[in-house]
Amino acid sequence: MRTVTRDEGSVIRYFKDGNQIIYFKDGTITSTDHRRGIWTTINAKGVTRERNVRSKIVKDEIYHLNSQRKVDPETMAVVVIREDGFLKIDYPDKSCLMVFPDHTRIYIQKSAAQEEEAKVV
Repeated sequence: MRTVTRDEGSVIRYFKDGNQIIYFKDGTITSTDHRRGIWTTINAKGVTRERNVRSKIVKDEIYHLNSQRKVDPETMAVVVIREDGFLKIDYPDKSCLMVFPDHTRIYIQKSAAQEEEAKVV
């Protein structure tokens, strides 16, 4: 497996079997299954979309993945946990930590000029 971090904050994992998983800094997860010709995308809101590369059919799942939103009363951080194992923590200082199902982490911090800087931690 090989991991590439892009400048804009996305992380691409390349597997030996040719498949990929791409993690975006908004919480979107895209994965491939080359054997079946399928691209699966779960967006930040939990909507799942499958694209069949061979037949050109795009299918949205009828349901959204469930998520739970909690506020930490001590730090006032907002924690969102999605059914697929995605975790997002929004801190009061506008920074954000995302932990993806395979434990890949992306930390986003805003500078004094309000520019985003994403880091894989």
